[in-house]
This record gives sequence, C-alpha cells and structure tokens, in this order.
Amino acid sequence: MPYKLIASAALVMLAGCTTTYIPPAAPLQPMDNANVPDMNAIAAPAAEDGLVSATFEQAWTNIQQYASERYKTVSQNKARGEMTLFVDAFEPSTLISCGMTENQGDGILKIGSFDTYTEFLSTISQQTPVNLDVTVRIKLTAKDAKQTLVKVHTEYDLTIGYQTNPSTGALIGGNNYRFDSNGSAAVAVPNANFVGQCRPTGAVEQSIVNAAAGNG
Repeated sequence: MPYKLIASAALVMLAGCTTTYIPPAAPLQPMDNANVPDMNAIAAPAAEDGLVSATFEQAWTNIQQYASERYKTVSQNKARGEMTLFVDAFEPSTLISCGMTENQGDGILKIGSFDTYTEFLSTISQQTPVNLDVTVRIKLTAKDAKQTLVKVHTEYDLTIGYQTNPSTGALIGGNNYRFDSNGSAAVAVPNANFVGQCRPTGAVEQSIVNAAAGNG
C-alpha cells in the first residue's frame, strides 16, 4: 500500500499523551532550474549557486583542502571544473531535516501538562538503524580573473531499518529513500500511523560555497 505524504501536522494518540508531527520548514526560496550544470545528465537543478571572490585556481584548491578531511573524492576533472565527493554521514540530522514530534500530556497525578519536542530523525534512529550516504557534485566556472561561479548539487541516499553484512559492511534490506538538493522524501515511521518528510538542510551545499571562498 503506497504511503501518502501528510503535508500538515499529523496527530497520533499514544497512551497518556498526544504526539503531533511537525514537518520540516520548506526552503526559503525556490531553486533556479535554469542553472543546471550538465554533469552526466543531472536531472535536478543545482541547489546552491555562489559567486565567490576567488580565482578558479584558488577556489579549486580551497575545495580540495576542505574536502580532504571530510569527504572521499570520487572523481575530479579540473579542465572542466568538475568534482564529485562522497561521505557516509556520521550525523545525518546535521545534513537533512525530517521535522519534529511534539508530545503533549498530563503531568504527574494529572496536575498540569507537558510538551516535549524531539527531532523526528532521532526518534527513528532510537528504534532502528539509520544510514545516510551523500554524493556532492560540484561545478566551478571562472567568471573573470578574480571571481568563480560555484554550483553544487547533492544527492541524499537515506536507508532505514537495514542490516549490515559482517564481511563487507554492505547494507542489507531496509527502506531506501533518495532525494536531491531540491527534493524531499516521504518516510514511513516504524510503529506509527503517519508519514514523515525529510529534506536537505542546505548545510552541505552552503559549506562547499563557503569553502571555495576560503571560508571553510
């Protein structure tokens, strides 16, 4: 049975309390579909375009240095200004947001009430394994002798409820959700009757632009 994305807050009645799901905030501005770098026919628009005050050579070197401590370099073609990075995110909640849950209930002996807020992704990870793989595609273009245009497109691969092959470390089974810099995914909640929504925080994309400018 296909899941239906619930755009508004969902209410779930639990023993002694009410849980309200609060979706993540939508991006402040729509992304520009016109500025898509043609890197192996990327289907989605670049999430972050930044014009930085650095030469092409400086921007390229800055990103390389920034990425060396945080990412695995999958490929790079300096002549075309293209670089692809990968990371198995240690803290998924810093890179994507899946909203929050608000628990409302009565206090001790029914006196007063309480509200508690929990990150939705944290709630899931307490019940089942969560893994996030991140692929970052970067395109640098020299604007002039002193400025470089940086375009970043990120692909997020979220897997929930998997097992790990003890020999290879590969993920086995689970539910897989894929979305890009401009997208989101409807994520099923274990043992609940509502669906959450996960989307990028924009931290990955912005950090690459900052790094290109020498602010990484």
